[in-house]
Amino acid sequence: QNLVNLSVEDSLSNSVVLKFGFDWDRLSFTEVINPGQMVEEPLFKGVIADHKTYRHEIGYSSIWYRSGNKLVKQARPWKKDSCCMAYSVSREFTDKGMISTFSTDNNTLKASVIFKRLA
Repeated sequence: QNLVNLSVEDSLSNSVVLKFGFDWDRLSFTEVINPGQMVEEPLFKGVIADHKTYRHEIGYSSIWYRSGNKLVKQARPWKKDSCCMAYSVSREFTDKGMISTFSTDNNTLKASVIFKRLA
């Protein structure tokens, strides 16, 4: 199944809440966006290699910016030598719906997802 339903709650002053779901009765995936707030996003806290456990933290520092009807997230890895690359996400709201664009590798890799507004 696909996450084909989206509900947007915008306080216009603090946060934007996006709720995704398989149908309107199951909007069970929530993304809370707080523009201007730095967020630490851990991916892994412990890695096992060669039968030895060692601590190796991998994650991102990210921040959302808001400009009119567009939200842009910029994220960079905690360590430059990690396997992770910086990435960005934009969510543009129009009268026809929302366009989410994901990019990485200095914008050479991009994908967009379009949510069309009903009614």
